[in-house]
Amino acid sequence: MKRRELIALFGGAGVSATSIVCPLSAPAQLVGKTYRLLILTSAKPYDPGASKRPQHWSAFFRELRRLGYEESRNLAVVLQISEGDVGRAAEFAERVLELKPDVIFSPDVGMATILQIATAAIPVVSIAADPANLGLAISLARPGGNITGFSVDTGLEIYAKRIELLKQAIPGASRTGVLFPRQRSELPPFSIMEVARVLGLTLIDGGPELPVDAAAYRRAFTILAKQGVDSLLVSAHFQNLTHRYLIAELARTAKLPGMFVYRENVEAGGLMSYGADLTDLFQRSAGYIDRIFSGANPAEMPFQQPTKFELAVNLKTAVALGITVPRQLLARADEVIE
Repeated sequence: MKRRELIALFGGAGVSATSIVCPLSAPAQLVGKTYRLLILTSAKPYDPGASKRPQHWSAFFRELRRLGYEESRNLAVVLQISEGDVGRAAEFAERVLELKPDVIFSPDVGMATILQIATAAIPVVSIAADPANLGLAISLARPGGNITGFSVDTGLEIYAKRIELLKQAIPGASRTGVLFPRQRSELPPFSIMEVARVLGLTLIDGGPELPVDAAAYRRAFTILAKQGVDSLLVSAHFQNLTHRYLIAELARTAKLPGMFVYRENVEAGGLMSYGADLTDLFQRSAGYIDRIFSGANPAEMPFQQPTKFELAVNLKTAVALGITVPRQLLARADEVIE
């Protein structure tokens, strides 16, 4: 990412290309030391289609400022982005020891998995879909290693709920395309496919293969169109969040109603989402970073799960797709965009 792009993204929040500018006052215990925060992510923390910076990143940096971390006094931030390139991500992970950060923040599971292999010495705060099953933690209650953070999902049951809600909105749906970015060697999520089959849906794998860009998503939609899909299920992968405006545009053009994980995808034009509040997870991640700066051991800091899942529906998108969302579903929604 170019320096001017970072300034444009974070300028309103007081963040420059390599650092965070915080309030002039800071707690006395924070003065006298410069804390090093390394942010490793596979996707850019902005979307070309966005007219403003994402709320979740704004909340993260705002909370760090509230906790008293100030670039000119006690905080140095380095941001590195792999663009979904696993080779580049591995290179970044190998360099973390040279950078000597006090904490690494990695808000997507792909980077966290690579970091787990690269280093067991530096604390990592991550946001992951299913950290225990992915091997990032021995258990959610006691991770037991250097990685802790927050879980986006609670396992297969949450995908079963998403599929159930999609079927309620689109009763005639039978062939659902899945956007699940991954490496060529990785298998599709067969467990999710089995859940869908039980609920009356056939899931069609659309990829795309990592690293992804706009062209990769366009190819994925072309593949799904040839397979005759009538709806979409979009995974929690961070690339699907970063490219949310593009995915929404492609879905509208293809007349495909979609179920997403993040409300941000619905705000960008997706039909509906059912998931945790991402802004809340990013804000709480800043709190975990603060605790580790203060000496807490990530091995003993629980991977916290969402306590509430919210349903969001975009009625503008429903109209564009020619869909009438059932009243009972709208009545259950936490947010309806009209």
